[in-house]
Amino acid sequence: MLPELRQLVQSVKQAEDDACALAILVEEIQRIIGTDTCSVFVLNYRTDHFILMATQGLAPEAVGQLQVPSEKGLLGYIYQKQERLRLSHAKKHPAFLAVPDLGEDRCKAYLGVPLIHRRRVVGIIVLQQFGRRQFSKTDEAYMLTLSTQLADYVSGIALAHLLTSKEHQDNTPYYWQGASISLGLCIGTPFIKIPLKELSEIPDRPCEDVSLELRSFRKALIATQKELKQLTKQMSSMLGEQEKGLFEAYEQMIMDQSLVHEIENHIRDGLWAPGALRRVISGLRQQFLAVDDPYIQERTCDLDDLARRLLTHLLSAKKTLQSFPAKGILVANEISAAMLAEVPRTQLVGVISLKGSSTSHAAILARALGVPAVFGLKSATLEEFPSTEIILDGYSGHVIASPDEHIMAHYQNLLKLEKAQAKRLAKSRREPATTLDGHNTSLLLNIGMALDWEMRKDVGAEGVGLYRTEVAFMLQDRFPSEDEQIRIYTQVLNRMKKKTVVIRVLDIGGDKSLPYFPIQDKNPYLGWRGIRVMLDHPDIFLVQLRAMLKANLKSGNLKIALPMIAHVFELDQCLNLYSQAYQEVLEESQMRAVEYPRPEMGIVVEVPSAVYQIRALAKRVDFVSIGTNDLTQYLLAIDRNNEKVSEGFDSLHPAVLQAVRATIDGAKAEGKPVHICGEMAADPFGAALLVAMEVDALSMNSNSLPRVRQMIRAISLMEAKQLLAIALLKENASEVRLYMQQQFERLKLGALIRAGG
Repeated sequence: MLPELRQLVQSVKQAEDDACALAILVEEIQRIIGTDTCSVFVLNYRTDHFILMATQGLAPEAVGQLQVPSEKGLLGYIYQKQERLRLSHAKKHPAFLAVPDLGEDRCKAYLGVPLIHRRRVVGIIVLQQFGRRQFSKTDEAYMLTLSTQLADYVSGIALAHLLTSKEHQDNTPYYWQGASISLGLCIGTPFIKIPLKELSEIPDRPCEDVSLELRSFRKALIATQKELKQLTKQMSSMLGEQEKGLFEAYEQMIMDQSLVHEIENHIRDGLWAPGALRRVISGLRQQFLAVDDPYIQERTCDLDDLARRLLTHLLSAKKTLQSFPAKGILVANEISAAMLAEVPRTQLVGVISLKGSSTSHAAILARALGVPAVFGLKSATLEEFPSTEIILDGYSGHVIASPDEHIMAHYQNLLKLEKAQAKRLAKSRREPATTLDGHNTSLLLNIGMALDWEMRKDVGAEGVGLYRTEVAFMLQDRFPSEDEQIRIYTQVLNRMKKKTVVIRVLDIGGDKSLPYFPIQDKNPYLGWRGIRVMLDHPDIFLVQLRAMLKANLKSGNLKIALPMIAHVFELDQCLNLYSQAYQEVLEESQMRAVEYPRPEMGIVVEVPSAVYQIRALAKRVDFVSIGTNDLTQYLLAIDRNNEKVSEGFDSLHPAVLQAVRATIDGAKAEGKPVHICGEMAADPFGAALLVAMEVDALSMNSNSLPRVRQMIRAISLMEAKQLLAIALLKENASEVRLYMQQQFERLKLGALIRAGG
């Protein structure tokens, strides 16, 4: 049966439309299994009813009309259990429900198989026999295999049906929880992006004329290149030079001659162009997924998007040019950067991606554009999104579809408060972050893209506490040269004028990798990453150090931070290389040390060993930075990107608080200033506790900075120390958060910890 199964799946996916596809499905199953009837029911999530979408052997006039409540009958039983049901006499089952005028009253044997997509039942295939019969385990196994291969396809049919149905306009609320990718609150109309054609559905076919097929492919290639250049042009007014690399990466991918030649070779061997494209892209996709590296794996989304664009031009498919809503929220199974570029920026208010992570190009772009975004809605499906307004809460990661009037009124009020709060916070941007009793804490920015300057220059930051150089490296197709790096760092330093900028040495490995320098480790977080990579490649390290030093010749506002220092000997090796780079720059510039003092060098404390050796490390450097994200990850042994365990990741865990305090105390004992550059600094709860520890500076994203400033100005150092004393007595992070929430409400700071204030 296996060859027949493959042929059936291929025939269904190549059908002219959904109705034809389902007709083929029920006819072929009836023939292969040899049963009297075969029917396909699709679940309408909005009405919670199963709709008969196709049948062979039962009343054809019931197709599209018959609806069965999802909790009733054998369909309801299968839906609730999410498992197959095989019966020799269906009427004897306690859940049996006769459906009038369907013609199934004569049926006895029954086999129902659920179609499960993303852990949700999207439909059910039902086989019935009029006479006595026990469907075999072979029949059951065949139907199970078939259902797994067609579940995603039927889910798409359900989506198409719902988007055109009247029930799609109802107002039954749906709630989902995702990961907050970009902060903010918005209410808008969803614009659901559905791929025109999946590459995997393209069959192999011979081409009649090789030269004609080659011309067709090259024409599609040129059309796609023009399309991508237009997208880059559309975004150029909003993006810095580095962000443009997101789209230049697309262009470079499509212009890759080895890729083009491989496709053309398949065509010369007699394969039609769409089939040749599928073969090459599928092979490349498998190579990407085989690399145990989240960044490389994320690039499959870009590859898929590029392939769809090429395929669209190859098949001469007409794009459906729907008008994007005035206040639109882009929704897709997996958002790509190119999808974002197609949307008018003035109309885009939010982004929802059912898949994807914080390392995707789309996530990077959403943050750069300042658009609220939530990714990774685990239980959601596209068919559940209505055409009416939805609510996106980028603070909590909540998404609410079809909110009732009470929920909508609540969030509309929050949105008004959010705007009013933003105006109030903007007015205080020139005020110092000083507590009521006179203790001052510097507020700095975390940045990694050129666009950040335009977005963040007016928030009143006192400098940059973390410039992530790996972002600039990620957007290249090779290591940037020394001259290229000089231009990047000069721009960064000059933009801040005389304010200090801490530039972190290239930090790759773990969840960060370069497309042209893949790192394959069985355990990437404990393997070759951070300063270990740089020490093993002094050629790369010295080039970067020299570029930083040369960029600083005129501005004089540079500080350099070394990431992931775990051993004293690593730091000593880094300092030796730094001295070498400094001497080389002095010689090339024909300057003396008195004319160009060596910029300060510091470390980023991110691993437990550095906490326990902080004094030995601190005495060798000029300042200490604490990266609370990685420090939390290593202390709690939790991969923050692993959805199975990430819920336990919290920098307010008492063990993390104690480690941070010990690091601050140890560094200060050596007379060295300390600043925090992790997400803990951007969390008002965490920031209050860090102020109590008397940290010198907090570095964070621009959206968080105004709120943290207001919190610091509203409390005294004494009050903060009282909060810290109690927090350190708690036994877990949830207790700390609950306590801090209660105290913020008592101190009338509740407006800082929720959407709308």
